[in-house]
Amino acid sequence: MPAIELTSVMQHEIIATFSAGLAQAFVEHVDDLWPAGEPCATPQWIAGNIDEVLAVIERLYSVGLEGHPGSDGFLDRMAWLPALLESLDEPVPFDG
Repeated sequence: MPAIELTSVMQHEIIATFSAGLAQAFVEHVDDLWPAGEPCATPQWIAGNIDEVLAVIERLYSVGLEGHPGSDGFLDRMAWLPALLESLDEPVPFDG
């Protein structure tokens, strides 16, 4: 099967869909991200700051893998995230 050439609009739709899905997952796991609670972490704030939230999580994973105190708790709370991100390897539906 020949590869499908994605237009800029199609590429943007894929990225926007991924960002929205990731934001929804972060909203569903807000207690894992902020176990002490964070009143500003509303669904709207998370959706508007998804890149920043993901960047902080990536940095925390780096620190967690170094074995700093509290790392185990963080890694346990975030066990759902790698499986979610692995699903990015699944084919994206194309209806064009």
